[in-house]
Amino acid sequence: FASVTAGPGESVEVEIPLPERAFEIWDQSSRSWQRIGGGYEVRASRSHGDTRLAAALDL
Repeated sequence: FASVTAGPGESVEVEIPLPERAFEIWDQSSRSWQRIGGGYEVRASRSHGDTRLAAALDL
């Protein structure tokens, strides 16, 4: 998570690293973390119902 503020007409750039664990689930049968490939959507939002930016990500 990150929080930034920009005034009228200003732009702000922020970098938020996404750890590998964000794309893994625990697999009980192998008793290990498994990466789940495929398509994801990363969103930048002010709140749950107020998405400002979205980007597709393929693994």
